[in-house]
Amino acid sequence: MARYLAVGNLLVENIVMPDGLELRDRLGGDAIYAAAGARAFVDDVQPVVRLGRGFPAGLLDTLQEAGYGEGLIPSEHPAIQLRVDWGVEGGSRFAFEPGSG
Repeated sequence: MARYLAVGNLLVENIVMPDGLELRDRLGGDAIYAAAGARAFVDDVQPVVRLGRGFPAGLLDTLQEAGYGEGLIPSEHPAIQLRVDWGVEGGSRFAFEPGSG
């Protein structure tokens, strides 16, 4: 068990850039960002997140390679997917994808 835990969300982010370029299936979520930031200071940190059904295998591999596998809690609910539209009306727009957990 890690000494420090980052409890929060695990997201699949689908990003649309101002020029229309789509970057799909990007790793996101506050627990992942917090754990990665904490790793700059300590090695003994683990995110604790719900791993939804349908989470992309490549992103799962990335998490496990980073040593984050222990904190992934499987769930039968769909993975949470967030659409991020950058540059909308001078800012950004965030919306959960339909059917995501």
